[in-house]
Amino acid sequence: MHRMSRDIDSLPADILSELFLRASFTDPPRYLSRSERRAHPGRTYELGWINLTHVCHTWRLIGLDLAPLWAAIVSFFPSPFIADELLARSRDCGLQLELRGPLENWMVQHLDRASKVTVGFATTSHVQDILRDAHLPALRTLVMRQGAFNRNPVRIDAPGLREVQLNESVLLFAFEMHQVTTLEITHVYYTLHDMIATLLLLPRLEKLRLFHGGEWSAPFPHIVARLQHLTTFNMHATHSQTFVNLWKHLSVPAAAAIQLITNDIPEVSSLFTILQPQLTLASHDSLNICSSGFALSTGERDSDGRYVACVDWLYASGKDIGHASLDILEHLRSHILVANILKCELELPSEMKELDVLGSDSLAHRVCGALNALGGALANTSTLALQGLEPDRVLLRSLVPRGSFIPFPRLQSLLLGKHESSWVARHRITGLGPCVIQADWPLIETALAARKQAGAPVNRLVLAGEWCTREEETQSWTMQWSEHSIRCCSLELVREVKDERVLQALCSTCDIPELEEVSDWEEGSDLDIFE
Repeated sequence: MHRMSRDIDSLPADILSELFLRASFTDPPRYLSRSERRAHPGRTYELGWINLTHVCHTWRLIGLDLAPLWAAIVSFFPSPFIADELLARSRDCGLQLELRGPLENWMVQHLDRASKVTVGFATTSHVQDILRDAHLPALRTLVMRQGAFNRNPVRIDAPGLREVQLNESVLLFAFEMHQVTTLEITHVYYTLHDMIATLLLLPRLEKLRLFHGGEWSAPFPHIVARLQHLTTFNMHATHSQTFVNLWKHLSVPAAAAIQLITNDIPEVSSLFTILQPQLTLASHDSLNICSSGFALSTGERDSDGRYVACVDWLYASGKDIGHASLDILEHLRSHILVANILKCELELPSEMKELDVLGSDSLAHRVCGALNALGGALANTSTLALQGLEPDRVLLRSLVPRGSFIPFPRLQSLLLGKHESSWVARHRITGLGPCVIQADWPLIETALAARKQAGAPVNRLVLAGEWCTREEETQSWTMQWSEHSIRCCSLELVREVKDERVLQALCSTCDIPELEEVSDWEEGSDLDIFE
């Protein structure tokens, strides 16, 4: 025990600083849930990473010296005494202030040092007025939550303001805010006229995110907001027409990343028409048609999981989802630069997976015709991923040459399995898919053999995606892959087989934490930790 204590005490300062930084993200101070307060009477909150400052003398000195961490929680505890202590520890760092509770007056006195200010439903109108009249030289982020409405344009004196987040709130600017680069609105209460007027005053906007559960009704303004610096547009709309009505009034660079989620399904060809500048971007080299939408993208994802340029549309409605997927298959190839697509990912809705493509079903013939046309158009595609928990039989048959026609003629790699970008992988729901994979390996072998005989063999067969070892599907796939991938090699159907899965012992959806509201501001007995 003595040696362990000595080892902890002798950790390098840079390692300790990194430890504190990570802990500040993963274990911040938080208010206890109702059930936790019942289990621990007299306690109101957990101190989180602050407890690390009490491990030993060395750790305390390092922790006390990390001014940005104290500046981030200066308004968390509802006590002026503690706020003064944390203010001293934060030195000259920008403060993060949430304007509500008993510290309102204290925080108003320090607004000039605030780098982030949150205005909530509990913030008094008096303090909101002070915020609008104050000079805020250090402010970088402004957050307004739940009911902070103001239909009158306001002047915000914050030359360094970069990001505005509105949650069930309205904020109209009185003059151009050329410094703002990010606008995020959750639950839009703007009229379309006010929305366009706001965007006109944000000419250097780079990121725009909207969640709109309602509809915009006519009359619509006859103006266009030119957002020539926009790099990311993200919108979740209950009604697709809401997006269409807004998009008609925006001028956006073709290279901007467009991410759209709608609860209904618009007329596909109309959607493609208004997105034509983005769909025809020459740099797009990857196409993903999934069971509930499509995505075009450029290159690989960045460190945040985003593409430099993309068009990504996901619809949540289950009504006519099969016909919408078919419309995408039929129309998309005429709206994109198919010659530039090097990687394609395909997934059909569940109602299309068992179509009788050899019978007289007209829908099956439409699907086969659309897949054949797509396979012929994607002449330069070298990598094809068949998404889903099981390789789709309809998609596997679409790989088989017919006479002189060879779909995906330059195909080199065939990927099987549940992939990161598939709907199933992104939205894991208990009960989706079987626990035992029923892959049609004879059909896989038949398709590979037919391509080899036609002179267009697949060189690599790959099992890919992110898989959780807790899922029974992972075990089933592992056993089948071990047996049948070796067989494909022994029959010389492919040159190489590779298991490129990322196996996770605990995925992000294994444990869903309890979510409870944080209630009133209370002072607990653990305030004496700062004495």
